[in-house]
Amino acid sequence: MSTSTDFKVFLCEIEDLEDAFCLDQTIRTGSDYGSYHYNEKGEKVFITSDCWEDTLMLANEKSKEYFLHLLEEHWSEEGMQLDVYYEMKRQIAKED
Repeated sequence: MSTSTDFKVFLCEIEDLEDAFCLDQTIRTGSDYGSYHYNEKGEKVFITSDCWEDTLMLANEKSKEYFLHLLEEHWSEEGMQLDVYYEMKRQIAKED
């Protein structure tokens, strides 16, 4: 198991919108959410997952915000925040 800051590798590990939402919430709330686990050491944030072998390191607030931006860019539409988009998709699915 290694620690990496290669955001694109971790973005490729996300399987679906719910998985992306859980990762987003883990980073935003600073607590475990779904299969993701949050750990802080100083300014650095470490994210692990029950589904990954490696650890994602967010070195500072700027890298944390950038990763969240990439996550939203990849998994959301129309510039919506990921949590808003996720909830909208859940409501639409309930109506079907």
